Amino acid sequence: MALDLTSPADTEYLSTAPGKIRENDRAIVNDKVVNAGKLQDLTVGNASGNIPVNNGTLNVGLNAEKLNGQPGSYYSPSTHVHSVATTTANGFMANTDKSKLDGIAAGAEKNQNAFGSVKVGTTTIQADAAADGLEMKAGTGITLTPDATNDAVTIAVTQDGHSHTAATTSAAGFISATDKVKLDGIAAGAEVNQHAFATIVAGGVSAAADAKQDTFTINAGAGITVTGDAANDACTIAVTTNGHTHTDATTSAAGFMAPAMVTKLNGIATGAQTNQNAFSNVLIGATTVAADSATDTLELLAGANITLTPDAANDRVTIAVSGKVPNAAAADTAAACTGNAATATTSGACTGNAVTATNATNHIAAASGAHMASAIASTATGGVAATNVQAAIAELDTEKQPKDATLTALAAVVTAANQLIYATGNDTFATTGLTAFARTLLDDANEAAALATLGAAPNASPVFTGTPTAPTAAAGTNNTQIATTSFVQSLVNTSGSGIVAASLTQNGYVKFANGLILQWGISTSGDNVTFPITFPNACLNVVAAAQTNGGFTVVWAFTMISAVIGQKDSKSTWVALGY
Repeated sequence: MALDLTSPADTEYLSTAPGKIRENDRAIVNDKVVNAGKLQDLTVGNASGNIPVNNGTLNVGLNAEKLNGQPGSYYSPSTHVHSVATTTANGFMANTDKSKLDGIAAGAEKNQNAFGSVKVGTTTIQADAAADGLEMKAGTGITLTPDATNDAVTIAVTQDGHSHTAATTSAAGFISATDKVKLDGIAAGAEVNQHAFATIVAGGVSAAADAKQDTFTINAGAGITVTGDAANDACTIAVTTNGHTHTDATTSAAGFMAPAMVTKLNGIATGAQTNQNAFSNVLIGATTVAADSATDTLELLAGANITLTPDAANDRVTIAVSGKVPNAAAADTAAACTGNAATATTSGACTGNAVTATNATNHIAAASGAHMASAIASTATGGVAATNVQAAIAELDTEKQPKDATLTALAAVVTAANQLIYATGNDTFATTGLTAFARTLLDDANEAAALATLGAAPNASPVFTGTPTAPTAAAGTNNTQIATTSFVQSLVNTSGSGIVAASLTQNGYVKFANGLILQWGISTSGDNVTFPITFPNACLNVVAAAQTNGGFTVVWAFTMISAVIGQKDSKSTWVALGY
């Protein structure tokens, strides 16, 4: 059969049309219904007069060695490139240099040195543009004279048109009229004022200077001689020999000092103070220790088991007992015990420890009275084995807990319920809260028991619930660290194969990180199909398929926006690929 443009006829049944349509398509493709072998009666070939074809054979009669009349050497090959021009070598102009060149005005000259900013006092005026202007304005009492020819400006003070503040002791300025009068009143070469007495009091009478150069005269009275020394600017006032009489000074009246007073005064040290209250005698027991001189010293000595601690800064001394107080353990008579131990019937009558006094009946104190030292029991449970009081005390000293700074510090801590003592330093302690929950952990025998109390997962093969989180590893990490979803997503995006956007609907699409876009949909009209989204660069291909047996679908054309799909079936599916 061949192409039949009248088949199928418009009046034929629809069931007979598909076969005839397929035959027409076959004839177009296989039977060369159109004489494609010639074009305007010219055949395809490599000879002169043929339509030239690119089949590896040289075409005859073609002027292929020239293009636009120029030989091939005139043109550069496709691999030819030029480097970008630099300040030392010619080359192609870079886009950044072209932008810079476009920003330079025609006829522009090389930049001249200029100030981008002008500082006036503490204020800096910045140029806002390449051709910004700085305007100078004349203030009060100022005249500005511009000279455009010489590029100069003259700044001058206007005659009688200025104002200045008066000078002060801390700031320069104009001299005031008052200061001018004061200055005129000072003689040329005058010096700074010297110290002088404006008033002199003599005998209760004040003599005041009446002028700047007034004179005070010193006259010699009875029994007084006044000798002036102009060369040394001095005046000597002396008592005339045998020209006076004075009574001796007393505690209530001034006068001359008697020889005995001079002797007493000479015996007082320079800087001596008024006598302070002090003990000249110190009574110790029945003995009086008297000071032998005005600066005598009483020395305190530390006896056995006594410590003396002087404090010179506060003028005091501390006397303390050190070690064990001596006792009368070695006494063999009642005289070795102070008090009346010879007749004592109870220990209260004797101080010390007269345990061996022959007539003290060897008594020791007890809550209910006196007991023999030998009556102290010695038991297998650690009782006292000594037969006298002193030995019993010595034995007890070896069995008791020695005094310890740590125990003393612990004893000072105030405890309370639900509090735990802990060290804050060397022999310093404090308390902190110890909750019932914390105690449930403290009594756990091992890690498994503690994890069970906490309801936590074990370190080995833990089973998490809820939404556990973990630190996100840095890009490129390759170890046994946990990979979070954030790390995985970042890895997918970096590889260029991750999905960055999608619309998972009947007519939808998927956009990948490398730019590839896949779109799909269903066509029911067999006409123009608009893609869910436009391909930004190009649509590479579109395929379509009928959804029922016996139907067919043809994609006639496609763009970045849509495709033209012909179909015999009432519905077909299509897929488009692009980027």
